[in-house]
Amino acid sequence: MVLPQKVSDYIDYPVRYKDKDVVYLNIRTEVMVDIGRSGLQIEERKFEETFYNNFKAGAFSEVNIQSSYFTKMKDVEASTLLPDDTKFKEIKVKKFKTKEVFDEDIFYQDLFSTSFIYPSLRQGAITRLKYTLDFKDPHFFPYVVLKKYYPVENFEFAINSDKDVVFDIKYFFTDTINIDFTKQEKGKRVIYTWKAKNLKSYKNEKNAPDYLCYLPQIVPYIKSYKVNNKEVPILRNIDDLFNWYNENISNLDHRHTDDMISTVGSIVKECRNDSEKVVVIYKWVQNNIKYVANEYGLGGFIPRHPYQIFEKRYGDCKDMATIIIELLDIADVKAYFTWIGTRDLPYSYEQIPTSLVDNHMIATYILNNRHYFLDATNSHNPMDLPSDFIQGKEGLIKKDAHRYEIIMVPEVPADTNLYSDTAYVNIDQGKVRGKGSLKLFGYYNSGMKHSIEKVKDKNDKMKFMKSYLEKGNNKYSLDEYTTHVSDKKFTVNYTFNISDYLKENGNEMYLNLNLSQPFDNFDLFKDDRKLPYEFTYKSSLLQTYFFTVPDGYEISYLPKNSEYRSNNFFYSVSYTLKGNQIIYTYSSKTDTMMLQPASFSDWNKMLKQMRSDFKEVVVLRKKTN
Repeated sequence: MVLPQKVSDYIDYPVRYKDKDVVYLNIRTEVMVDIGRSGLQIEERKFEETFYNNFKAGAFSEVNIQSSYFTKMKDVEASTLLPDDTKFKEIKVKKFKTKEVFDEDIFYQDLFSTSFIYPSLRQGAITRLKYTLDFKDPHFFPYVVLKKYYPVENFEFAINSDKDVVFDIKYFFTDTINIDFTKQEKGKRVIYTWKAKNLKSYKNEKNAPDYLCYLPQIVPYIKSYKVNNKEVPILRNIDDLFNWYNENISNLDHRHTDDMISTVGSIVKECRNDSEKVVVIYKWVQNNIKYVANEYGLGGFIPRHPYQIFEKRYGDCKDMATIIIELLDIADVKAYFTWIGTRDLPYSYEQIPTSLVDNHMIATYILNNRHYFLDATNSHNPMDLPSDFIQGKEGLIKKDAHRYEIIMVPEVPADTNLYSDTAYVNIDQGKVRGKGSLKLFGYYNSGMKHSIEKVKDKNDKMKFMKSYLEKGNNKYSLDEYTTHVSDKKFTVNYTFNISDYLKENGNEMYLNLNLSQPFDNFDLFKDDRKLPYEFTYKSSLLQTYFFTVPDGYEISYLPKNSEYRSNNFFYSVSYTLKGNQIIYTYSSKTDTMMLQPASFSDWNKMLKQMRSDFKEVVVLRKKTN
């Protein structure tokens, strides 16, 4: 590897990389794999060399490197190379501090952070960082993402392995870059090397999918290795992954305490069938077991014993899945452990049968060939609604000790996630007044429950509801509201008034019945956007406003109906006259969770037309005798 020799080698960097604060000169990762007496020994050696291009260099002085139970860190070295006349002067870091990392959302985890400060870091300086990670379990093998937030001039990834270790290597999103790959055999060793040069930085874009869903990656994993000519399987296929997962939960203590039995008995005593038992037990877990992530060592993969979860009344996703399954078992209902990935992960089990595919666990109940995905980490989702972040993802369901099923969690249809707002509107003493009813279904329902639950103060709840129900202009006032909550629906009944919304000119009044304007804060897509736009879920909106024409007035102008339809979205606005009422209806549907760049132009056209329609007003004129 070429190391910096002359300051003059970097004199043109402020021009070459004028928009970049940092340039990675060299990024090298080497993984050593050896077969020892106690199994595989895996060591990842990291080296980074970074150039700081402008006055912002000092902002990068403090560095934190994370390690864990599975990846113990050692041999950390770091230094700053300062330009000194024609050469660089090296100043080594002398103090490293390692401490546990605590996350407010995680009760206990085994993450550690090693921190240090690069000395005298300034424009034109170069830093070097070198450290090693020991991997304790061969099921977790290092992989690399080639691109960084800043440019990379030289990238290298190498695996130096005992030849009796069998690898599979998968590539994701690498079709747009040139990678030089070599495989070299040296005695009892095999060396795999990937090199790339001048990798451009990537750009963060609003509501883009997780970077793993589009950045180039090299993902190797160990299929097996040989000891004394005998094959030791690791992750040859999905069967091996399932067997490992099953082994992680095989030692659970399934004892049923008297308290567990009596609690289940009281919960299900009114239930007429298994489906009703699932509903009430799932709801009991949602209400009574607090979600607290617990990621200590193998505890990140092995649930706690069911009776312990029940007694302590808290647990992580694996614990919640476990207690649901156990309580249903007491009620003579079968449910299944299910490993699943969130939408942040782009992989499938067929592509890479490793733990990279999933990062979550739920319980699954099956009735008449329909799968119900029970995730109590979401305390408000009903039984028939999966968590929004696992839609479209594969689940690995344990049917018994030797059988599994892989099933895709469906994307919840847009019509299920309905926002329906109806209001009766009139003019009273120059103000627009109304009486409305908002009904929220699907993810709108569970989302509102989650949001309102966090607002404890009565006055704060009023402010929250006012903001949520706001109409017309900034002089909107929410007079009062009441809520009615059920598993399927969240209803808000409310009254409101809006000052200075009605415009008058002589004998005419002008009223914009587009009281609520969806997508008002949605920016048009710019021409240079490259990444898809991700929605949390598909959705439908329906707004119906019944406006009573005031006595003594007649309709002078009624806007035309309008609509825009495309494959993944549509909207329509209509005005209907019925007696002395104008019925205004706005309807829209977003029927995709991932809007691709090819649809951006179409989406922009829709928004522009919609916003033009929203400017239309009803004109009322005083009647003449």
